[in-house]
Amino acid sequence: MRNQAMHTKIGFVLLLLALTAACQRAEPAPAQQAGLRATISPVITVTSMRLTPSPPDTTATVATVNKGAIAIIGTVQDVMISAQVIVLKTPIQGIQYVALHAGTVIRSREGQPIDLQDLQPGDRIQAIGQPSSADTLLADEVHILP
Repeated sequence: MRNQAMHTKIGFVLLLLALTAACQRAEPAPAQQAGLRATISPVITVTSMRLTPSPPDTTATVATVNKGAIAIIGTVQDVMISAQVIVLKTPIQGIQYVALHAGTVIRSREGQPIDLQDLQPGDRIQAIGQPSSADTLLADEVHILP
C-alpha cells in the first residue's frame, strides 16, 4: 500500500507538471498576435488531496503469469462450498473472490490434490487464473501455502 500511495502521489505531481507545461506552451491569444497586450496566467489550484489506503495485508501479492492470467497470494476469509467461491480477507488489486470451475485443481501444502471444503479461514493461498470481473478471479489452480 505504501508503494501504491507513493505512485499515486508521483502520478499526481507528474499530472500537475504536464498541465503547467501545456499552459506555458499554449499558443498566444489572438489579441497578442494583433499587437495588443494581453496576459495569460496559468493557474492550477489544488484544494486538498486525501489518500486513504485500505488496511495493509502484508501477505497479499499479485503477478502476471501469461496471456492475461495472474497469480495472487492472499488469506482466506471464507469458503462458500455451494457457490464454489473463496472469499479473500483483503482485496488484492480489487480481487476479493476466487471462483472455481470444473477443472480447477486445489493442492495442499504438500502438493496433493484436495477438495474445496479442506480450505479453512486463515489459510494463505496462491490462486492462478483469469480475472472474470473487476472483483473475481476464475482460478485454474489454487495452492495452500506453508
